[in-house]
Amino acid sequence: EETLKKKLVIEGLKKTAIFGNMSLFGYEEAWEKNGIKVDIFSSIFEGNSLVIGLWVKGKLYPCTMPMDRVAVYQWRGVLEVRIPFPVEDALIAMYGRNYPLPVDGWKWDVYPFLTGYCSYKYIT
Repeated sequence: EETLKKKLVIEGLKKTAIFGNMSLFGYEEAWEKNGIKVDIFSSIFEGNSLVIGLWVKGKLYPCTMPMDRVAVYQWRGVLEVRIPFPVEDALIAMYGRNYPLPVDGWKWDVYPFLTGYCSYKYIT
């Protein structure tokens, strides 16, 4: 965790928000640089699924995607990040079958529920 934080700071990103508690399910950090936002989520494994928590208006909702394993991806040639594999299955779960097509006005706090990625049943 400290290595990631150091690399983000070196690259000029600033932490703008923290959600949840690092020792519990649903921890998230928000970072930003030049108007570009990056959210880092903690996760848990349940069988062949990866589950993250999404905070909306102070409530924590579980969001689930299929995953066989974790792969390592070189982000912007600077930072190795862990991503779900197979990637396309995760993208379909998160954004729906039309994920390659941009959606005008994408609402991060609405569409994940409509695709079925996030459950309407909140945890806290």
